[in-house]
Amino acid sequence: MKKKIISVVFALFVMASTYSFTENDAIPIYKSFGCGIFNMVGHPVIQYLDNNSAIITWFTSSMGSGYIEYGETQQLGKVARHEIDGLYSSGSAMHRAFLKDLTPGTKYFYKATTLRTTTDYLFTGKKIETQTYSFTTPDADEHSFRFAIVSDTHDQPAIVSRLAAIAKQNSAQMFIFNGDSLNFTTSHKQIVRNIFTPLGELSAEIPVFFMRGNHETRGKSAGELRNFIYTPENGFYFMFRRAGSSLLILDGGEDKPDDHKEYRGLVNYENYRKRQTAWLEKTLATDSWKNSNFKIAINHIPIWQKDSDVIYIKSKEWQHTWLEMLENGKTDILFSAHTHRYEKRLPGAESGHNFYQLIGGARPNKNTLTLVEVTQTQIKIKVFTDDDVLIDEFEIRK
Repeated sequence: MKKKIISVVFALFVMASTYSFTENDAIPIYKSFGCGIFNMVGHPVIQYLDNNSAIITWFTSSMGSGYIEYGETQQLGKVARHEIDGLYSSGSAMHRAFLKDLTPGTKYFYKATTLRTTTDYLFTGKKIETQTYSFTTPDADEHSFRFAIVSDTHDQPAIVSRLAAIAKQNSAQMFIFNGDSLNFTTSHKQIVRNIFTPLGELSAEIPVFFMRGNHETRGKSAGELRNFIYTPENGFYFMFRRAGSSLLILDGGEDKPDDHKEYRGLVNYENYRKRQTAWLEKTLATDSWKNSNFKIAINHIPIWQKDSDVIYIKSKEWQHTWLEMLENGKTDILFSAHTHRYEKRLPGAESGHNFYQLIGGARPNKNTLTLVEVTQTQIKIKVFTDDDVLIDEFEIRK
């Protein structure tokens, strides 16, 4: 009986760690993201933005109760505050607000305010406010959008800051981390300070999507990642549309088999990928995917056909399966990372697949940022190194 209970608890933990938060979830309690005086840690982070809603998260050095004031002018006028069962969130240094009923194609101004609380959840009278930021909701009938992809920054916040500056300079409307932002996920402070804080004001102006690489699956705090992200389908794999095109986000998990000594029997990525394969089959069969102008996929680990190419992962079966599914789904391009070498693979027999595959680079001073502009008729791609040197540029046309 004892073994059975342990098995059930472990299964529930694995299932729970697959999902990110929803509006009806309590905010996880983190006592501190800093030290010393009560202050903001970095800038707010827009974790989701669509035509009529936004989700904003921010962090303080110690516990508090926060809210967002927002509006279509700098006078603001509206308030969004996270509440569960009649109680405002007040016992954490992480704060979150859900903004609803926004108007498509509209610029909104906002600021975050936080009241400091004690361990007894009493207000101390200390209040901090951010500067006023702004974001713009997408038009309901937008015809183009621009996003940036980075990867493999491996606990190097200075590189993240340089890449964020390039994204802002090029007017990116979305910022995507394509995995391995961390080496090992060891603490909640590390997650904030090495991923979100280095983005500067950019995180407060455009939505930031965080994807897992194989390194984020390691470390004692790996299961906490879901507390810090939001995705449209409440998991690490999902699909969403912008400007008539679809972005398909996949999660390949680890590059080692489940029985590798690295995990000591605590992971089950084979079954995780099987569940994802079933989801992928259903997703690729939807009208939303089929009727897209362009079909864009993103996965940290490259998906290659030739066995001689698959040198970074021991379990090859899922790669071959996903490759065939993406090909049959008429994918236009796959963005990946992991190898730390920038590479562009063209469709054809030599590459082993019938779509483009672009792999981000990640060596010192060679981390890359890929800027992608999607219109109704073409995808324009520019690749920059983190010292703002353009190293590649090409287009995919219908």
